[in-house]
Amino acid sequence: MKKVFLLIMMAVLVIGCKEEEVVTNVEQEQSFIQQKMGKDILQFKSFEELGAYIKEKNNVDLLKEAKESAKENGFLSLLLLYNISGEEAKEFGIEKLKLPVVQSNSPLFLSILNKNAEVIIDDKIYRIDEDFVYTYREGAGDEIDDFKDEYNSGKLEIKSEVDYQYSKSLSVFKYKTKKIEARTTQVGSVNINNNVRLRGAVFNENLGFINFVGGSTWVERKISFWFFSSWVPTVSNNSLNYDLSVDVNPYSGAPSQSVATGGSWNGTNYFTTQITLFNFGTASYTINSGGSLHETYWGTSPTGSFHDLFFSF
Repeated sequence: MKKVFLLIMMAVLVIGCKEEEVVTNVEQEQSFIQQKMGKDILQFKSFEELGAYIKEKNNVDLLKEAKESAKENGFLSLLLLYNISGEEAKEFGIEKLKLPVVQSNSPLFLSILNKNAEVIIDDKIYRIDEDFVYTYREGAGDEIDDFKDEYNSGKLEIKSEVDYQYSKSLSVFKYKTKKIEARTTQVGSVNINNNVRLRGAVFNENLGFINFVGGSTWVERKISFWFFSSWVPTVSNNSLNYDLSVDVNPYSGAPSQSVATGGSWNGTNYFTTQITLFNFGTASYTINSGGSLHETYWGTSPTGSFHDLFFSF
């Protein structure tokens, strides 16, 4: 009996340890999520973690997720704020905001930035506004206004794509972005009807701390209010097919090389079907040849139809 009792006790202890281990793992995972998704800003421990996050989000309906995140976590991304209607803003309790200007064509990148166009990576804050990327640590953000005053008065001249060390705590990067929209008889879009249009774009962007080549396919619906109207993304069934050759230019001084990449991406009931082909790190990227096909199926079967855009480099 003693042996049986000891065996039972040992089994209970082992099960207890396993349960404790599971609880600990769950707690660690929850802690990791909380650290990464703060209420006001996304935080990443490293660029490797950011890269993994980008890869994970390539097959996500980003605008839908941004709306859910606003409701559940209170996180307002620029992607949401750039693509929200007045009625939806009221639903989220969003007051009229003065938004920073970020000349990015990547929905994924805009989904990472908060309402102030900020993200934290490796304890550094990266803020984008108009032509500049500001890098600083917490507490040094006030120097940005000093820099703007000097730059706007002509006291400072900043070259594009070169880091400028404004002070010990603040560096400034003048970024470049390039979007190439699909070319048809109507530049950049195909009108499906008077109130709906298909859009497509391929882009390569260098913001200093992050560099990427990507593509997007989306459908926009015209929203009218009083005498004003605007185009906002709407849910549709989209696809993006690409076959590109990309020049990879390492920052380390290593020889440049060309990399071929191709594939397709489909999104059912998506706001935007997009993909990031190359992302951040040790090189800048330039598309040198190839093409992409942007397609949507609009309408209800059997009256629905395919609409597409194609362009080449």
